[in-house]
Amino acid sequence: MILCQFRWQQNPRLQERVDRLLRARPPVATPKPAKTREVKLGCVFTQIRTDEEGRPVCDPDSTTYVAAIELSTLFGMHIYQEAVGTGCKRAKQIIAPTVGAR
Repeated sequence: MILCQFRWQQNPRLQERVDRLLRARPPVATPKPAKTREVKLGCVFTQIRTDEEGRPVCDPDSTTYVAAIELSTLFGMHIYQEAVGTGCKRAKQIIAPTVGAR
C-alpha cells in the first residue's frame, strides 16, 4: 500500500484513475470470507562453519527451497523428504525453526 501511495504521489493521472475506480465500486452490505490460500515456504541448507560471533554460516551451494499450497502435515512431509535428500540423517544436529506453528 505504501508503494502504491508513493507511486500515486509521483503520477497524478494514476491517482485519478485509482480514485475513480474506488468510487465506482458499490459498498459491500455483508462482508464475505476472503477466498485466499496459505502458501508454505521451506528452505533446507547445510551449515559449513560458524562466524566469529557464533552464528551459522550457510553453504551457499546447498540451499534448496520447497513451496506449496497444501495442508501443514503434507508440507511437513515434503520438507522432511527434501532434508533427507540433502543428508540430514548424517547431521550432528538438526534445527527446524518455524513461524506460526501451533
